[in-house]
Amino acid sequence: MQLDYLHIGLDIGSVSVNTVLMNPAGEILEEHHTRTKGQPVVRTHELLTDVLSRYPSDRPIEVSATAIVGGLVADSLGGVFTNEVIAQARAMREFRTGGRHRIKGRWKS
Repeated sequence: MQLDYLHIGLDIGSVSVNTVLMNPAGEILEEHHTRTKGQPVVRTHELLTDVLSRYPSDRPIEVSATAIVGGLVADSLGGVFTNEVIAQARAMREFRTGGRHRIKGRWKS
């Protein structure tokens, strides 16, 4: 039986929390940019409480986080922490669409 997981990606820095909620097909259900006002853990908790209130509480959720506070939050939620640069490289590999990208100051197709 395949579970219908939601996936929350968090980029938790000292200035803002960037959040994306995706369904199992990789479609973005919600995305948010929230200023932390110097309290990244508190703002992340508020944001997650708000976002998750819109979905059934018994629906399984996977969490991954990056950035300065991401490790702390990922650990507390039982999620996965990934270095930002590694996350970006994996995303490029996974979602590259044949568009243009910049390498060492030159545009490549």
